[in-house]
Amino acid sequence: MKTGVYMNAFRLRFWVFLFCTVLSNTVAYASFTLMGTHPKASLNWHGAGHPCPANSNWLADGRAIRNLEAFDGGIYASYGDWRCNTGPIDLYKMDALSGAFSYEFTQATEAISRFRVFDGNLYSVSIDPSGSTNGDVYAVKSNGSWSKKNQVQITGSTALQLTHPLDINTFGGNLWLFSDYWNGTTQSARATRSDDGGSSWYSVLSLPIVPSDGARGFCFGEEFNNKLYVQEGRFGCGSITETFSRVYDGISWTTGPDLAPTGASTRKTGIFAGLMVMIHGQKLYAFDGVSATLTSDAIVHDYVISGDTLFVLRNGGKVCRTKNLISYNCFDDGSATSLSIAILNDHVYLGTELAKIYRAPIPDWPSIGFLPSVFYLLFGDD
Repeated sequence: MKTGVYMNAFRLRFWVFLFCTVLSNTVAYASFTLMGTHPKASLNWHGAGHPCPANSNWLADGRAIRNLEAFDGGIYASYGDWRCNTGPIDLYKMDALSGAFSYEFTQATEAISRFRVFDGNLYSVSIDPSGSTNGDVYAVKSNGSWSKKNQVQITGSTALQLTHPLDINTFGGNLWLFSDYWNGTTQSARATRSDDGGSSWYSVLSLPIVPSDGARGFCFGEEFNNKLYVQEGRFGCGSITETFSRVYDGISWTTGPDLAPTGASTRKTGIFAGLMVMIHGQKLYAFDGVSATLTSDAIVHDYVISGDTLFVLRNGGKVCRTKNLISYNCFDDGSATSLSIAILNDHVYLGTELAKIYRAPIPDWPSIGFLPSVFYLLFGDD
C-alpha cells in the first residue's frame, strides 16, 4: 500500500513538473505595430537591371535592416549591400514612440556591419568604406554629435587600407578595430588599437598575407575573462578559415580554442550570464573559456542582451527570451521577414528584410513561482 502511495505521489510530481516545463517554454503573445519604413533603406536595393552579380538573393539585400540599436532614446538601423557596392549610408534616428525618422549623419560606406554601444557612445562600423582613402572606417555619436574616421586617419597612409572593418570594441581601456587590410595586392587580418580615444591608431596584430587566399580578416573582437579573443575569417566573414582563435592578455598573443567549430559565418558576439555568446551560421553558440557549444538547433537571426535577459530572434519572426540559455519563453511577431532586434523601455523592436520596423510591449513572464510551495504542501520534503 505504501508503495502505491509513493507511486501516486511520484506520478503527480511528474505531471506537475511537466506542467512547469511546458509553462516555462510556452508562447506568449505580443501585439506588434508597424512603426514605419526606413526612408533610405527602402530605396537601397537593386532591380533586375542593376550591374550586380546575377544572384536573386542579393537583389533586395540593400534594404534589409540587419542591425537595430537602441540609443539616446531612439532606434538606429543599419542597411546596405557591400557586395553590390551600395551607399553612402544615411543614419536616421527613429522616435521610439511615434516612429518618426530624423536624419542625423551620412557615413561613407557601402553598408554598416554592426553597431556597438560602450562608454556612452554609439559606434557604427563600415563593412566596406566607399571612396577608397576617403571612405569612413567608422562613425561615432558622442554627446549628441556624430563624427567619423576615414582610412587615412586610421592607417596614416593612402597605400594601406582597412578594406573591410568588421567590428569595434574596447579592451584594457583602449579602443580596438578588427578588420582586414589591403597592401595594394591582396589582404589579410589586422587588429588596430587607439590609446587616446580614437585620435591616433596603430597596428597591434597583422597576420601575414597569403597571396593565394586573400580577403581574410578578423571577424570580431570580444573581451572575455580579462582577455581579448579574435578569430580570422574570409570574405566579410562569410566563412571561418582558421580552426583556432588568437587571445591577447594585454602583453602577448597566444593560440586559443576554436570559437567557430562549424566553420560557418560569424555574425555577432557579446557577453551574457558569464559566457561569450555568438551567432555562427545562424545558430547561437556559447563559449565558457574552454570550448564553444551549440545552445539550440533553432535558426537565429539576431539577439539582444537586456539586463539579465537574452532576447533571441529566431526564424519565422519568433522572439524567445531566456535567463540561462536553457529554458525559453517565446512570443511571435507575425512577420516572417524579421532579421534584427532591439529592446527599449520595455518594448521590443524588430527590423525586417523590407526596411520596416515593428514594435510591441514585452509580455509578462509566465508566473510559476507558486509551484515549489505547492510541491511542499502536497508532498513535504521527502
